[in-house]
Order: sequence, then C-alpha cells, then structure tokens
Amino acid sequence: MSYKEKINMLPTLMSVDLARLQFGLTASFHFLFVPLTLGLTWILFTMELMYIRTGKEVYKDMVKFWGKLLGINFALGIITGLTMEFEFGTNWSYYSQSVGDIFGTPLAIEGLAAFMLESTFAGLFFFGWDKLTKKQHLLSTFCLAIGSSFSALLILVANGYMQHPVGSEFVASTMRMETVSLLDLFLNHTAQTNFGHVMTAGYTTAAIFVIGISAFYLIRGRDIAFAKRSIAIGLGFGLITCIVAIIFGDANGVDAFRVQPLKMAAIEAEWDTSKAPAAFNAVALPSQKEQKNNFDVPIPAVLGLIATHSTDTEIPGIKAILYGKKTADGTRDPNLAYYRDIKTGQTADVSPEDAAADPSKYEKVPSALVMIKEGGLAYADLLKWRETGHSGDTPDSSYTNYNNPTYQKYMGFGKMLVQAAQEKYGVADSATIAKAANDPELVRAVATNMVPDVASVFWSFRIMVFIGFFMFTLIVVGLILLARNALTSNAFSRFILRVMIWSIPLPYIACIAGWYVTEHGRQPWTVYDQLPTSISSSALTAADVGTSMAIFFLIDTALFAVMVFLMFKYARLGPSSLGTGKYYFEQNKKSK
Repeated sequence: MSYKEKINMLPTLMSVDLARLQFGLTASFHFLFVPLTLGLTWILFTMELMYIRTGKEVYKDMVKFWGKLLGINFALGIITGLTMEFEFGTNWSYYSQSVGDIFGTPLAIEGLAAFMLESTFAGLFFFGWDKLTKKQHLLSTFCLAIGSSFSALLILVANGYMQHPVGSEFVASTMRMETVSLLDLFLNHTAQTNFGHVMTAGYTTAAIFVIGISAFYLIRGRDIAFAKRSIAIGLGFGLITCIVAIIFGDANGVDAFRVQPLKMAAIEAEWDTSKAPAAFNAVALPSQKEQKNNFDVPIPAVLGLIATHSTDTEIPGIKAILYGKKTADGTRDPNLAYYRDIKTGQTADVSPEDAAADPSKYEKVPSALVMIKEGGLAYADLLKWRETGHSGDTPDSSYTNYNNPTYQKYMGFGKMLVQAAQEKYGVADSATIAKAANDPELVRAVATNMVPDVASVFWSFRIMVFIGFFMFTLIVVGLILLARNALTSNAFSRFILRVMIWSIPLPYIACIAGWYVTEHGRQPWTVYDQLPTSISSSALTAADVGTSMAIFFLIDTALFAVMVFLMFKYARLGPSSLGTGKYYFEQNKKSK
C-alpha cells in the first residue's frame, strides 16, 4: 500500500464522534469510582491512626466498615478502568501511533508500579488484620493510599501532555512525537495543577460520602458513637480538602488561560476581547451559531482576577483568537490575535510599537486563520516529501514551507485541513491540503469549528464551582454544630443532617462536570495544538464503534447498578455488617 493510500484511510466524522462518545461514557463510568478510592484510602489511614493512638476498638470498626465500602468501589473501579486501556488501541490507533511513545510511558509505569503497589497492599489491608501487627497494618493502609495517589499522578501526567505537550519533539521520518525529556513530561505544570485539583476533589468526595452516611445513622438514632466519630473525621478532613481544592482550582484557571486561551474564553463565554479588567459572566445564554451571548449577567473585573490574578491584563475573546484582534477601523487583523508575555505566558495589553521594541519580552500570537494556513502549507510539504519516496530523516531545504520555523510550529493546526480536504476534494494528499490552505473560505470554516460547545462548557464549569462552594458551606455548618455538640439537638441540625444525606451525589456531579470542562474544553484537539481529534481515531465504520459502545454501555450500566445495590445494602446495615455483636441490628436481634 502506498503512503498516499495510507493517509487517505481516514475515519469518518460519524465514527470519530462515536469514538469520542464511547470514550466519554466509559471514562465517566470509571470516574464514578476513582474519586472515592482516592479520598477514602486517606480517610481510612486517618481512622486507623486514631485507633493506634487511642486503642479504642470503635476506630478499628470504623476502618473495617468504611474499608468494606472501599472494597466494593475499588473492585468495580479496576474493571471499568481496563476497558479504557483497550480503547486507545482499538478506537484511537492514529493517536496511539502518533504520541504512544510519550503517552505510553506514564501508563506503563502506572501498570507496572503504581497498580501493583495498590493491588498488593489492598490485599494486605483487607486480609491482614489477623496476620499483621497494628503498625504493620497501618503501614499497609498508608501504602494503599500512596499507591492510589501514585496511580492518579501517572494518569494525570499522561493527560497533562494532552493538555499541554512538553518534553517531546516531532520526528518527520516516523511521523511521531518522541520523548526528549522525561523530567519535563513529569514536571509539566499543567499536569501538576490538574493532579492537585483532581486529588483534592476526590478527597472531598470521600469526605461527603462519609459525612452523608454517618448523618443517616444520626438521623435514625443508630450507632451514635460510631457515627459521631466518623462524621467528625469526615468534616475535619473535608474542610481541609475543600480549601485546598479551591486553591488548586484557581491555579488550574490561571494555567488554562496561559496555555489554552480558547478553552478559557469558551468557559467564560467571552466572544469579544474585553478591556482589562475583564468582567465575569455569572450567567449567560451563549449562541454558538451567532458567536455571541443572547443574554448575560457580567460582574465587573472578576474574570481578570480569576484568570490572571490582576486587573490590568487583557483577556482575548474567542473571535480574536480565531480571526484576529479588532483594529481601530473595526476590521480584524488576522496576523495578530494578542501579544503574549514570553516569561509569564500571559497576554499583554501592549501597543504594536512597544511589542516590536522589545521582541525578547513579547511574542506576537497570530489568529487561528494564519496558523491553519501556514501550518497547512508546512504539513503539505511534509506529505509531499513522504509521497515522493523521502530520503534522510527530515525534508531538505527545497521544502521551504516545512523548513520555515514559524510554519512548522503551527503544523498541528495544518492537520485540521486533512478532514476538510477529504470532504471537499475527495482525497487528502499534499496537493489538496496545500490547496485547502490557500482557500480562505475553507480555512475560515475550519477555524470556526475549532470552538468547543460554549454553552455546555460554560454551564458545566459553573455547576462544578457552585457545588464546590455549597459543599464547603455545608462542611463549615456541620463543624459548627459538631463543636457545639448540637448535631441532633434541634430541628435545624436535623435538617442539616438530611441535607448531608442528599448531598452524597453532589461531589460526583461536580467531578464529572469538571472533567467535562477539562476534556471537552480541549476540543478540537486530542493533543493541544499538535494533533486534532478529527484524524486521531481508527478508520473504523460507525457500525463498528456503535456496536462496541452499546456493549460497553450495557456492561458499565450493569456494574454501576451492582455498585449502587451493594453500597445501599452495606450502608443501610452500617457497622452491624461487621458481625461484632456490638451494633444496632445485632443488639436489636439479641433483644428479640
């Protein structure tokens, strides 16, 4: 098969969308289990530490009971996670071929080291009570928590590369991104801030889980001593993690503005560039088609504080990023979307004269129109070199567009023309991609399609933030009642306990909403600025992907139903499920 034939084995847009939907569904099912595991392991470690320090058996019972619920969650999390690994090979083969060298490294370490550590000490945690000393078992619990956290770190390092690719370079002879610095890959600031936010979100999820179930026992007047100690640990743990989650969430916002300005503009429904300090749209009804908000409620200056921690930094709007900044006469200059401060990575509100006077400080960022055209010409040169039986490791100087550093820098944008050329000309080769790059109307259409669905990203972000601050408020109120020994003393406290019970699903909703913002806000990229989603998936038919998606959906739904059934069963039984003879149902059975 010739190279030209290979590059035209493109997935249809229908199969790409179905592959995205399938991965989104399987990832969402998996993510229903991950946060609780991340947080509950550390809560168990805290409870077991209290057992060793006080010697009170109630703390040991707490570890065993909450550990039973962890076991259900942990097992189902492993099962749902395995399907995602296979999808990279089956549904996203071009992505795997293009960046597998980088993406595969942290995932391999996760499987060989973190998962093995986690699994080994999970066995010791569940079955080692009668075989290990108290301190040895505590160490096992600690290692289980470390293993879970290490596993999450490695997965988020891989995801961090997709959000902000560093530590790699493109190799023309293999058409692959290859690792040049593992240190840069692992210390990627995007991965680190995401890790902090995801971990603390998981800790908060576990805290609300423990708080809500403990509140159920207090409302029912069952196992009061057990429930009060559990809720006290949950509230204390949750207060700390909520505060840290807010701090990391703020850091995430600043990082997104620096490395993914289009995502930030979509999150805030910022269609037009606002003069500093930019207003924050508390509520908006964005229109994707008209590229405007049909209704919004702006709060002055707040967006500047959120995105840049300043009141004098300009926030580029979606239309400026796509088509260029407005000039004095109202037209748009496609050669300038905004200026960026090279040192901080933030946009800089400077005049062209000041920017030109200090090129070492300010970088001129062109619009997507220019990036797509120039990147498309570079990519067309690369394909031409491949089609003509290339020699050497990289195109020689006769391929002027590819060897232009600026054009080559934007080659990821040029790859967006592959699907467009296929649809318009029936073939995607060097000639048609070059032709597409020189077609202003086609380039503009491709640029317009770069914007993620603004309404869903906008509202998902606000759902996440609202739930986060609601949980923080609930935890603070709970701590005040606990400090006053008034958790069950009056109608208000009993109302708060009921709110705690009904709040158990909220952190899960917040986690899914936050993950949606992270992943859908990155669109149209699988690897930001480098690899478009439209050419990342396997050349499967829509029927192939649809069939496997239906099967996975049914299996995952069944597993979720099993989890809900078991969680409700053992949460209702409470510590009586331990069979110690000391708790509510066992005592009532004896009295009868």
